[in-house]
Amino acid sequence: MAMLKKHKKTLLSVLQRVFCFILAATILGAVGVPSAVLALDGANPTVEIVGFMRDDSKDLRSSELLMAKVSNYDGNPQELTYEWKNKLGTYLYVFDKHDMAVVRGTKSEIEIYNSDKGLFASDNMSGRSYNRSYSHKGFAYAAVYGASVNAEKLKGGISVTVKDSDGNIIATASYDDDFKNYDLSKDMANAVFGVFEGESVDILNLLGQSSVVHVVCPACYVSQGTIISGSDCISLSKSESGYSITGLKAGEGVIKINLQKRNCKFHKNSENSSTTTVIVFKKPNTSTTATTLTLTNLDDRCEYYLEGVKGEVIDGKITFSSLTPSTEYTIEVRGSYIDENGTTKTAYAYVKDTTKDCYTSSVVFKLDDTVADTESIFGKPYEVAVKSDSDYIVLQSGDNGYTAELAKGNYKVFLKDGNDYKQIDNAVLTVDSYDNSIEIKYYSVVYNLDGGTLNGDTKFVCREGEFVKTIDNKPTKYEYVFDGWKCGESTYSNSQQITDSIDRKYELTAIWEVDKIGNGEKPDGIPDKYQKKITFKVVNGTWKDKSANDISYYVTLLDKEGKWNVNGTARINIPTGMTANYGYENGRWDVEPTEIVSGIEDVVYVYLFDKIAETEPQPQPTTVQPTPTVKTVVQEKTVYKTQYVEPITLKTGDNLTFLAVLVGLCAAGFAGTIIFGKKRSK
Repeated sequence: MAMLKKHKKTLLSVLQRVFCFILAATILGAVGVPSAVLALDGANPTVEIVGFMRDDSKDLRSSELLMAKVSNYDGNPQELTYEWKNKLGTYLYVFDKHDMAVVRGTKSEIEIYNSDKGLFASDNMSGRSYNRSYSHKGFAYAAVYGASVNAEKLKGGISVTVKDSDGNIIATASYDDDFKNYDLSKDMANAVFGVFEGESVDILNLLGQSSVVHVVCPACYVSQGTIISGSDCISLSKSESGYSITGLKAGEGVIKINLQKRNCKFHKNSENSSTTTVIVFKKPNTSTTATTLTLTNLDDRCEYYLEGVKGEVIDGKITFSSLTPSTEYTIEVRGSYIDENGTTKTAYAYVKDTTKDCYTSSVVFKLDDTVADTESIFGKPYEVAVKSDSDYIVLQSGDNGYTAELAKGNYKVFLKDGNDYKQIDNAVLTVDSYDNSIEIKYYSVVYNLDGGTLNGDTKFVCREGEFVKTIDNKPTKYEYVFDGWKCGESTYSNSQQITDSIDRKYELTAIWEVDKIGNGEKPDGIPDKYQKKITFKVVNGTWKDKSANDISYYVTLLDKEGKWNVNGTARINIPTGMTANYGYENGRWDVEPTEIVSGIEDVVYVYLFDKIAETEPQPQPTTVQPTPTVKTVVQEKTVYKTQYVEPITLKTGDNLTFLAVLVGLCAAGFAGTIIFGKKRSK
């Protein structure tokens, strides 16, 4: 029973957890918390405040460069905004760069003071001072001014909130422990110098590039510099601030330097020495357009960053895109070095270039002389890009075409579909001080079927100057025949050239001709107006096949090229072998037909036989006709009648016929006598 209660208690606990989880997810979904914050896989974005060169969040020192280090963030780090808050009784400075040699006295340095603790903006920071907090994109670095004020430890701490481009909070961090006193010697020991071949750089600037905050103080001076090793790679020379280093060839060396602070308010008369490694890099070549910066001649030991984003090496070069025209950019070159203690350190060097001046330029597409977008012309929305040398620049779509800020030069025009670019032949945008646009014209060729149907497209778009012909497919329409296309006063057949250089819109309308007659009085695919009906009739006779029905059919009028033509001709088959009926003779045509006919009127040809003419009766010879007699003989109830024969009147020339008849009668009488005698003897 106790076990059952225990299981029930466990089950209830699980159900409570599930319910709480569902309730929490529902609430979070309702308030719209960013998806990155809601991740349950342990990979939520985080931020911590660390010493930049030490990458450590413990025992932070005043005057040390700090960094809001973001982890597990998949978005664009350039778009992150850092909001710093100062709760200390001293000044907190924040920077958008970690190169201390260039931030002093620029907009890259912001002073945050705490008026609650009696602090106010410094005179030399006028216009760049903020009370308690400052929030802006890119300001990921900070430094606390002074470890103590009036011999009291700094209390209250600092904090940073990181937001994405939509203003959503992705992570927060704070540091509330004591800040240790500055240690210039430790910061110098962590520094590694990076220089380019053939360039000389002041050692104080190299310390600033290595993020040693202390050297931004103008009281600093390098009193001594000695090459320990690598004299074939580096050399030292005297400069205004002490010493400078020159890179001789790619490699590394080691130097020992002595740094003095003569009149610094906080570090007066302090002096520190350090042994420092110097790495000599190959200097990359740079080239720019209005919106891109490209690096070549890369060093395999280095990585290249622009505003915190690492460049990707493709085909031996790196291109940073979407930059602002007429703007100086600084490329950060990083080279790693491992010291004798196995600690990885980073050397920095910087190369600058300015994107080119530019002009508002445009690519304007026109369809039938009206500004149009790519979807109207090509049936699919494309982005429009231009290319100078090897860089593509995507233009922005607007009511007046596609525009971009471009430097002077000639640009080829492309349609962009995903990652694919298709060039528009012979379209070149020339950008100069006078003309910064190009019009690319297209014209429609539209087919009006006028009630017919067509298996295929009825609208086409052609680039200005293209060769154009009519479509191959023929439309259809019941009881009509397609007879070409009409455009204005011109007519065209299928697959016929319309123009060799289109410069206007063409609207073609189907020409239909009635087709209700033909083979067997049914449509035959030939317009009726080109057909001629031929009919043959026979009178008082028959055709060769012994019939007397009319022969009727249609012929098509053709021109010399074999095309339908109302002024053409046709060949007909003329019947032969006609036969006259009894009593008729001498057949003939009423109109003699010819094998070749013309004209569109129906024609009827009649073959007529004449009736044989009646002749006058001939006079007959006068003869005395004997009176017919009948002799009846009764014999055994048998009655024989003698047949009456008309007297035969012989014409002259019939003597032989008469003689033959006489002989035949005699023979018949003789035979009858014999038979009669035999019957009597019986």
